[in-house]
Amino acid sequence: MSRKMLLVALITFCAALLSMCPGCSDAITVEYAVSSAKPGPLDTYRWMPTPADKTRDPRLTSDFDEVIRQAVDKELAEKGYTLTTSPDASFQVADHVVINEAVETQVIDDYLDYSEDSRVQFYIGDEAPATKTVKRKYEEGSLILDFSIPGKACCLYWRGTASTEIRPNQPQAKRDERLRKAVKLILQKFPSKK
Repeated sequence: MSRKMLLVALITFCAALLSMCPGCSDAITVEYAVSSAKPGPLDTYRWMPTPADKTRDPRLTSDFDEVIRQAVDKELAEKGYTLTTSPDASFQVADHVVINEAVETQVIDDYLDYSEDSRVQFYIGDEAPATKTVKRKYEEGSLILDFSIPGKACCLYWRGTASTEIRPNQPQAKRDERLRKAVKLILQKFPSKK
């Protein structure tokens, strides 16, 4: 393989890696947990009441909860479930938001050397220069949706979690869109009404 082809392959590979890095994209990571509990037929749901003493993170906008609830209600309606305020609902839904500091670490290999004579030097094997490690701190937000069976102590039936980098400088409409996308991704694997 010629040096030029190796260089093109390396640049293409690096571009693909950069497109996948959390700081460069709107990547949302989703996780699920399903209980071994066997609930009865599920058809209606209600939202768990928010505790009166719940302190709100000042970084969350005033309509944050409303955007989450509307998105969840829409997705559950599409799966055949009905929202109710009755305490006799088949299951109940609670949402939690956690914001933490995260660190992204990237190791950059210096295989390209742009020397003063304007030639690109390509290194392979033992002669390659050292690597650089770059760390970036950012805020990561996690949305957790819990589905539990009322009347049974600690009977968490299903949990979905989505995590992504928080972008406080984005317009509110874009942040709301990302939040709705996270809810949709979480509920993709929630079972439809039978």
